[in-house]
Amino acid sequence: MKRVAFAAVVGVVVGEEDDDGESVMKEYRKQEVKGVELPQQQKSVESRETLTRTEIEQLEDELDGFSEFAEAILRQYSISTIADLPRARFKHIITKVRENKNVRTSGQ
Repeated sequence: MKRVAFAAVVGVVVGEEDDDGESVMKEYRKQEVKGVELPQQQKSVESRETLTRTEIEQLEDELDGFSEFAEAILRQYSISTIADLPRARFKHIITKVRENKNVRTSGQ
């Protein structure tokens, strides 16, 4: 309304219908929607949930006598205790610990 009133006061004639910039924004909105879609290859965000008490006990049992493995895990994940490990990585970590233990014990 303000634009129409101002145009009338100053004597400007607008030849086309005023769509308040919608025609320009339509293409921009299409691009913006495409920009927020996630590509199929993108990894999902890992949960910040930490280990359960049972998982902590299992991992501590596996690490008993293998303090160097525990230290390596803490360094790798930049944490100070096993309890701070991400729960989503538990299966991977305990499997690796068991594999490393088997290699170590079979090599002796």
